[in-house]
Amino acid sequence: MDLDEIFNQLKDIDEYEKYAGIGLSPQKIAKIYKIHEPKFMAEFDTPGSKLSFHHERGRLLYEALDMKSMLECAIAGNTTQGQRLDKYRKERDLELIRRRIFYGEE
Repeated sequence: MDLDEIFNQLKDIDEYEKYAGIGLSPQKIAKIYKIHEPKFMAEFDTPGSKLSFHHERGRLLYEALDMKSMLECAIAGNTTQGQRLDKYRKERDLELIRRRIFYGEE
């Protein structure tokens, strides 16, 4: 099964990104679409893969939407959302520091 066949089975890339955005693994998404998992994962793990790109894009997109919603609620005076947003920012900053120290990422 090549990339074109996989994308034909996915049909709607937005739906694929939504599944990624709610936290489903590539393996589970392959099962949903009835795609042979080893072949799907081989394509997913290929450097520069469109599958991994869209999976990561879906995760980032829905994380950003969640953060935007949290920010709007915090601005409106919801202290719980403000606390959640602050916690998220601290965790993100810590992760960036870890990546910089261990992997030399900027």
